[in-house]
Amino acid sequence: MLSKLAWRLITEPSSLWATILKAKCHPNSIAMNSKPKQGFSWIWYNTCKGIEQIKAHAIWHIGDGSDVFIWDDHWIPGNPPVRTPHSHFIPLLTKVRDLILANPIEWNIPIL
Repeated sequence: MLSKLAWRLITEPSSLWATILKAKCHPNSIAMNSKPKQGFSWIWYNTCKGIEQIKAHAIWHIGDGSDVFIWDDHWIPGNPPVRTPHSHFIPLLTKVRDLILANPIEWNIPIL
């Protein structure tokens, strides 16, 4: 049941309840990157666990790449998230948008 609540939080971020929850529980992140914090309700804690389950079985639709983290999100089908950048990668690359050229919209092959 709480995974369903987590899914609604992710897919309906502009709903009134999601806006209030964001202001209280995760003001500086999107729902997919929310972590349970000490002292919050068991509903929020278990909603975050539901988000973790969704993240484990879902793949991002990249769009412009501004919401997708290179190292933490499952965005390449068939490959798990890398989790930590290797030392030879450019440290300023954090989001998938950093790997995409603006005009024309295509992968920035030299940095890949």
